[in-house]
Amino acid sequence: YREPGSGPQALTLPGKDAILPVCAPALGERLSSTADLAGQTLLHDAVWYSDWARWLAHAGAPRSLDPTRGPRFSLYSLALDAALTGSGILMGRLSLVAPLLAQGRLVAPLQPPLPLSERLTVAPATAERPHPRQAEIAAWLVAQG
Repeated sequence: YREPGSGPQALTLPGKDAILPVCAPALGERLSSTADLAGQTLLHDAVWYSDWARWLAHAGAPRSLDPTRGPRFSLYSLALDAALTGSGILMGRLSLVAPLLAQGRLVAPLQPPLPLSERLTVAPATAERPHPRQAEIAAWLVAQG
């Protein structure tokens, strides 16, 4: 994720993203307001660690809620696995959790989503030696919408 147009050779994919809390359905049954987050385990991705604070402010949550409590995972996929098993509530990136929400494996019991200015961006590892199929891969990603 980057701001649109950042970095040389970067391809910003179409579509906007948003964040909102997601969790396993059984845990979601206990959440009807932001105040219900008190005492719950908040799951964090190390890269997007500020997402909880951003969303809580956007949702008008009580200031007494600590947006930093809970485990921090080095990979988003690990935090997502923890949410799927009911270990806590993850600040979900809709671009990454939409299929799981559609399948009912995750729920988003608290609204509203916070729209993000950052967009999913594909950047080559090195501009000097791009992958031979880089343009083809980029076109496929853009077509996925």
